[in-house]
Amino acid sequence: MQNNTTKIIVGLVVVLVVALGTWFIAGHQPVEDQPAEDQPVEDQPAEDQPVEDQPAEDQPEAPITLRIFDVDDTARSSYVLKTLESKFNVIFENRGIGSNFMEQYSVLIAAGDIPDIFTWLDFPAYTKFAAQGVLAELPIATIQKYAPRIDAWLRKSVDGDPYAAFIRDGRNYALPNYSIMAENFNAFGIRKDWLRNVGINKTPETLDELETALNKFTNGDPDGDGKDDTFGWSTDNLGISTLFYPVFGAYGVFPGIFTEENGKIVRGEIQPATKQALTRLNKWFEAGYLDPEFFVNKWVNVTEKWLAEKFGVVTWAWWELSPRDAFWSGSFKENLLQKNPNSELVIIPFPKGPDGQSGSFQHFPLASFIAFGRHLEQDQEKLQKYLEVMDESSMNPEQLEFVFFGVEGRTFEKNADGDREFIPPYDDETKRKEFGIGINPGVNHQDYYNIQFQFMSKNRYLPFIDDVMELSTGKYDILSGIDKPVYNEIYESLDRFTYTSFVKFITGEKSINEFDSFVNQWKQMGGDRIMEEAQQKYDEFFK
Repeated sequence: MQNNTTKIIVGLVVVLVVALGTWFIAGHQPVEDQPAEDQPVEDQPAEDQPVEDQPAEDQPEAPITLRIFDVDDTARSSYVLKTLESKFNVIFENRGIGSNFMEQYSVLIAAGDIPDIFTWLDFPAYTKFAAQGVLAELPIATIQKYAPRIDAWLRKSVDGDPYAAFIRDGRNYALPNYSIMAENFNAFGIRKDWLRNVGINKTPETLDELETALNKFTNGDPDGDGKDDTFGWSTDNLGISTLFYPVFGAYGVFPGIFTEENGKIVRGEIQPATKQALTRLNKWFEAGYLDPEFFVNKWVNVTEKWLAEKFGVVTWAWWELSPRDAFWSGSFKENLLQKNPNSELVIIPFPKGPDGQSGSFQHFPLASFIAFGRHLEQDQEKLQKYLEVMDESSMNPEQLEFVFFGVEGRTFEKNADGDREFIPPYDDETKRKEFGIGINPGVNHQDYYNIQFQFMSKNRYLPFIDDVMELSTGKYDILSGIDKPVYNEIYESLDRFTYTSFVKFITGEKSINEFDSFVNQWKQMGGDRIMEEAQQKYDEFFK
């Protein structure tokens, strides 16, 4: 991994955009009641007109409607949104897509209401939708013409052809996004104040030391309230990738993904060492160190328990475990600090196993991309407008400053360190939301970090970012971007079977002695076929 911050590529996922959209909840001040300086662009003094307005003769006669994010009616009247609409001569309408993307896509497609844009598709769904005629073909020449900066960024960032992973039957259907952060996404966090409270003076480095800490967190009253109401570690039921994954990494196995060992493709869930990881997790579950509800938890349940200070170990995106000023969010650290100013969440290396191995599931750098609905093939003007808006909103530093901070001298000013600081009344988050700060139609395309860091991170945290990125190690699926027809057909049933079986092994519902039987059944369900196909694809593309 590169540890030079100026070379880090952000590649924010759409989750960020959804989070920004949800900022704008009902109850904000109607635009007519806002102070004059926050009125929509058409009522502003000339110096506050939209950033880089296009000449009137270049704008279409009527605005084009785009559906990129979801905001409420108040946000629709915000200064930032109105300025962007005027700049691009568009109207931003809500996408109407909830958090369960794939379920919503299926419902809309079945009803004949294909969305304009698709985000958070995995590669099997991308392949399926392309074959079904759901997606619009997106010629690379079209991207080069209407999103030239994104195209140039991709070609500079990716070794080889950045579009190769997205070609299906000779056609491209995707606007790719490359993120080196994906390879160092998940981090390992622990309550250092809890360690001190239970008499542990160093952060755990091995599974055995982690086990000691989990024991103390469960039985040693780490929060000092005199109650037996804590445990060590929690997670949700999203799937294999969130199932206490660092324990598997400590044994050198990575379930749910294809990895390579000495030229051979392996799958972690059927490796012999996985039995050791499951044995350790079963021991911890039986001892009460793990959340007894981990297999029914939604992520909201995990966050609620974290803020209720019920557990002290968490695995999640490193920026969610970091200070907000380090990189964008910091939700786990900052929200806990608001509740308990004495709390101290720190990021540490993943624990080492008996052979010194460590790591966790990480993400394929090209896994985040955008596709467009097939109907846009017949509406090239709208498709081109989407590309133009995304290119400008992702690659123009002036616009990035505008959407992240507003207007210099009105909503923010620069301090002696060169960092942007909000000024009253915009040092209040509610006022920032009313102004529209945070709305960015760039979706998940962001430029190199040497452009982006000034809007996402305070300068004093740049060394910290390098450090935590180095700690966030592991592996991603080496075959993610390669079309695998056999795998696409059966992976969902295999992954469900794996997750359900692992939960039973961990909770003791199924004896660990039945692991070999699980492996045999996995193979009989089609696992042997996907492994054969995976090896063929690896040999074809990597040898």
